[in-house]
Formats: sequence, structure tokens, C-alpha cells
Amino acid sequence: MEYTFREMPDMNGTGKRRMYPKVNHCNLMSQKDFYELVEKITHLNRGVTEAVITGLATVIETAFISGDSVKVPGLGVFSLALGMKKGAETQYLQKRGEHYDTQDVEIKTVKFLADRQWVKGMRRGLDLVKADGVKTIRKTKNTEEERYQMALEFLESQPYMTVHHYVQLTKLGRTKAAEELKAFAADPERKIRRTGRGSHVLYVKKDET
Repeated sequence: MEYTFREMPDMNGTGKRRMYPKVNHCNLMSQKDFYELVEKITHLNRGVTEAVITGLATVIETAFISGDSVKVPGLGVFSLALGMKKGAETQYLQKRGEHYDTQDVEIKTVKFLADRQWVKGMRRGLDLVKADGVKTIRKTKNTEEERYQMALEFLESQPYMTVHHYVQLTKLGRTKAAEELKAFAADPERKIRRTGRGSHVLYVKKDET
């Protein structure tokens, strides 16, 4: 499995640069290839495999309805993540938690925490190969689209981004940086959303759906 290093400015304003290893993803395995690989490894026919996987998904969903998380032996723990619907969060903050409706809350995504022993096994079994070169984000005059991609890459390794982070990353002025992040969050085609208000505004990556 190949990986490369991403070089980015340190977001604490030290002037130093940090290195982040990142897997070189090739393609998303197709459903056909997935079932063929399962059949090759387990010697189960596709019908049985499909039934097991569909059944597992149904079991997990049933457990979620009961309010439980699910630990699949040898794989990990699945749990639900809730969040406020778009627009409801800002209204709730403005009311300082005085009142909100259950209709304002929705399922955002399903979280997965891998089994530690499984991860340890992969560490022993996978050979990591460093690809040539280091992908570097340097102090250059990037286009808006390039800056957007820089922000996405940052949010792949960090839980949130502030205007200060974006200033350090792009070398834009604070006003321009704030306006650009706000525009990214307002664009439904972009993968960045805004949360909080006032001096507590944060930018996070939208949940994959």
C-alpha cells in the first residue's frame, strides 16, 4: 500500500511546517469486485454472501432503533451520530438553549471504530511503501479553487478549521479569508459547512451521505 507525505504549515502560527502521511487511494472497489473477493477468500457463493451482509446491515439498524451501538466481533463498533438540521443549530445558539424541537435533530451519519486487534493485525500484515516525492502546500498565490482544495485536505486531518487556520494556510488577509470560508459554507456544492456564531464560528467537513 502506497502513501505520500503532505507538507503543510503548522496551524499554531509557529512558522514551522508539519508532515502528514496520507494513503494513496486508487479506486473504490466495485460491488462486483467486492463479492468476488469475498467468494475467493471465504469460498462462499455470492447468494450467501449477499444474504449475510444484508442481514448484518438489518441487525445494526434494528439495534440503532433500540438505542444500542453494535460491536461486530473482529471488525469494530458501529454507532449513530446525531446533529442539528441545517439552520436549526444557529437558531438554537441564538436562543442559548432555551428551547428546541425534536424535529430539529436528525441522524447525521454512522460512526465506525475499528477493533484494536484487527488494526494491530493489519499493521503486521500490510507493507507500507512510500511513493516518490512529497506533496507540499507552499506560500504561493493560489486560485480560489486551489485554496478550497487546501481547506479540504486540512479538514481530512483536523476536526475543524477556524479563520485563523485558513489565514495561516493560504496567506490571505483575515477579512478575505473569512469571506471566502463563508462563501464556501454557503455553497451547497461545496463540502464545507459552518457551525457556531460570533467569535466561535468553526468550519467542518460535511458528513458524507
